Amino acid sequence: MPVREVNMRIGSFDHLRMDISAFDSAGNEVNNRTLFLDHRCEDVQMTASEITSIELKGGGREGMLVSMCITIAAL
Repeated sequence: MPVREVNMRIGSFDHLRMDISAFDSAGNEVNNRTLFLDHRCEDVQMTASEITSIELKGGGREGMLVSMCITIAAL
């Protein structure tokens, strides 16, 4: 089910780059964010008219998704 907003808490125990991308149902990237976290967590909000999937890359195998929250509402 598509959503318009995804709230995440993302952390890393490395200083390497982490890329977060949001995609719609057609596979188009609709939002992206790059983080450089060094032994900490950060709250990240992704918004778009339609989000059906989220992809996290990088972090030197030290990255983690602590939590993900969505609000389900009719688009």
